[in-house]
Amino acid sequence: MNPDEENFDDDNVDDDIDDIPPAPGVGRGGRGRAPRRRALPRRVVRNRWLEGMPKSRTVDGVEEEYDSYDDDDDHEDEEIADIALLAPQNELLIDRHGRPIIMPYTATDLQPQNPANKAINNALKSKFQAPYLNWTEVRADERGYQQFWNGFRSQVTWLNHHTAAIERIFNKKATKRLSTLLFEARKKI
Repeated sequence: MNPDEENFDDDNVDDDIDDIPPAPGVGRGGRGRAPRRRALPRRVVRNRWLEGMPKSRTVDGVEEEYDSYDDDDDHEDEEIADIALLAPQNELLIDRHGRPIIMPYTATDLQPQNPANKAINNALKSKFQAPYLNWTEVRADERGYQQFWNGFRSQVTWLNHHTAAIERIFNKKATKRLSTLLFEARKKI
């Protein structure tokens, strides 16, 4: 209800306050609790320079991996402003497959942080199928490393020219996260 409207009831102010929607980005929350942040609305961005999903195909009976843009639709490449990725306040940019678009922020961090960190955690937890003691062993096993890397790549995307920096940051973050996961597992034993 709007206080400027005639139907505003001065006698029962508490009921009218409950009808006023919260400010953008702020949840209603309960009394004594911190309000929960609402998920950002997502906007699909179409750009041919986004890193493709890992793919494979069979050629002459041999399965080979490849990356391609593979978009049949005619469209203009949309501009991806760095500020929209560095501090997403109004919307989260995603590609046509629903993967969040990320970018390197510092030598050890990616932006937006939540989708990037969730993708790393999910890749480590879902693709851990061999008895690795640490990330050095993962890097030594090319097939094992590719499983983790492709698991990460299938959940987020980025502009092609950021690939080397994102892979370096992925390795740093995966090293720390795997170490933490293994420490927690050892503690439970």
